[in-house]
Amino acid sequence: MDAVAQSLLAAQNKAEALFADVVAGGLIQPGKLESELTADIHALAKERFGVRRHWHKRIARAGPNTLLTYYDEPSDRRIAEDDIVYLDFGPVFEAWEADFGRTYALGDDPAKHRLIADLADAFEAGAGSIRAPRR
Repeated sequence: MDAVAQSLLAAQNKAEALFADVVAGGLIQPGKLESELTADIHALAKERFGVRRHWHKRIARAGPNTLLTYYDEPSDRRIAEDDIVYLDFGPVFEAWEADFGRTYALGDDPAKHRLIADLADAFEAGAGSIRAPRR
């Protein structure tokens, strides 16, 4: 693997670790504003990985705000006990961008948890249909 590929993989691994730390640290909580969650994650990324900038705006959306597009600017919403929460961040690790999104289900609704569990498979199926074959 060449140096560029290694650097990109390292950035991806750090982004995955950041999202794992978000969950392990209990940052996604009912009662917190979306903007507060965004600020908490930004502080964690800076403290844990030295992230000083993101290559696109940071997004934390909950409940009905998760249905909006990247370009929408919804009002700041307080996370509810049974919400779905979507996070989209583009932290820059050294010179390398890592664009990651993750979705979480709060509460006990089995349909929401099943939906979240199925997202990775749906993403891979969609991505597989547009990827160029490997040589």
